[in-house]
Amino acid sequence: MADTVSEGFLTPAMVSLAVSSIVSPVLFYFLKVREERRKERFDHKYAEYKAFLKALDDMAATARIDFESFMRDTMGRHFSDILRGGGDLEALNVDVREFTLRTASAFSKAKSELHGLTLVCSEKLLSLVRDFTALQERLMSRTTALLGDLKQFNTDSPVAAEMKELGERAESLKDEIVRAMRTELRIK
Repeated sequence: MADTVSEGFLTPAMVSLAVSSIVSPVLFYFLKVREERRKERFDHKYAEYKAFLKALDDMAATARIDFESFMRDTMGRHFSDILRGGGDLEALNVDVREFTLRTASAFSKAKSELHGLTLVCSEKLLSLVRDFTALQERLMSRTTALLGDLKQFNTDSPVAAEMKELGERAESLKDEIVRAMRTELRIK
């Protein structure tokens, strides 16, 4: 009878020991692999989003910073020369054209860096980025219009107020993009 009790007791214990010694490591392995893949996807997406935010910043800063220095330095110099009677309208035109081409080129470069975003982001985020890009394109076209008005010495141009409004909208849209990226990355 003692053998029967010990056999009845040892058999389930042995089966339980065998199952737990095999199932536990296998289960742990699968959970660890799943967590590593999730972390790899997060790291990859984080790096991509970081690069895209830099491209968005570059896109916005290109027009703003270059425009401010161009207006302050180049246009200021040309207008001072013109008001003193020694200005050259052709040189003004050349500088405006070069500025416009340089800014458009930098904008296009930054915009091309955003193409990979379509592969890793949600539709909502992609829609926000497209809105931001369209807004920046509008700012670029309004910058060109403002420069055209200034070349014609039209200082009462309504374009400046519109550009300020577009710039404010672009800033809030960029904040919305960052919030959407944080949501997708599950960062609080």
